[in-house]
Amino acid sequence: MKHLFWIFALFFISGSLFAQQIPLNSLMREHAFVVNPAISGTQDHGIANASYRQQWTKIEGAPKTFSASYSMPIYKKNFGIGGHVVNDITGPTSFTGINVSASYHIDFAKINPFYWARFLKKSKLSFGLSASMFQYRLNSNELLLDQPNDNAINSGRNSRFLPNVGAGMYYYYDNFYIGYSVPSILPLNVNFDGGQTISNLKREVHHYIVLGGKIPLGKAYKPTIVLDPIVWFKYVKGAPFQIDGSLRMYYKDIFWIGAGFRSSLTVLADAGVIIKKQFRIGYAYDQQVSDVMSFIGTTHEVFISYHLPTPKKWKR
Repeated sequence: MKHLFWIFALFFISGSLFAQQIPLNSLMREHAFVVNPAISGTQDHGIANASYRQQWTKIEGAPKTFSASYSMPIYKKNFGIGGHVVNDITGPTSFTGINVSASYHIDFAKINPFYWARFLKKSKLSFGLSASMFQYRLNSNELLLDQPNDNAINSGRNSRFLPNVGAGMYYYYDNFYIGYSVPSILPLNVNFDGGQTISNLKREVHHYIVLGGKIPLGKAYKPTIVLDPIVWFKYVKGAPFQIDGSLRMYYKDIFWIGAGFRSSLTVLADAGVIIKKQFRIGYAYDQQVSDVMSFIGTTHEVFISYHLPTPKKWKR
């Protein structure tokens, strides 16, 4: 319990509450379209995902996040669509949200006005929009205070429903890609009126840049090993600029192993199996390597996904 106070000392500053912003994930490949709606529909089949993440195992009240998503292409109109639900609990604060996204994909091979640039024949550019609704909740009865009757924090349970919108763009050429997105364009500043006092919840605008690709090793038509590097750049006002980088190695569509590093002094590792090219089960492990490592513990994330078969008429 003693560490819980320090977590919420970060949340409450001058009567303001800074809830966990967009939930953090180690398995960002599986959650990519959630933070960049332009990525929905870039695969040639539908994908269903479900994941659970437990952060900082030594801290009571640390974030726990469950999410589920589905995305698919609609080729007749070069559209992609996706949906996502999330439930995040961090001590006395929590939120539940639903997000829907749509994207439009421009295939340069079909318009091809640039005959001098052959690589454009394999290039695609997509734009995406998303809309979301979140219920933010504050249960101040669960707070640990130095002064139990401190009127600076209101009492009881409070909740607010708030909408938001997001946007993104995504360029992909053959096996390589780069994208930029703002998953929550509207900054939020919400007051929880407790009668005697008002607690304040703030949520800032997030900016994401992603780049990566897949590098096949072996036979071109059926590589034995595929390397999958990815780097995420994240920025939010009031927080340090963050870089996540990782490298996966896939072996014959049977399994993968991966490792990475986060600029917040966190090492990452993940692994998974692929069953009949459709089911995927994965696990990720985070470990802080800073001075707080012994106090906060480790982070664990598991997921399962199902990749629908690609319809023959949709194969590119």
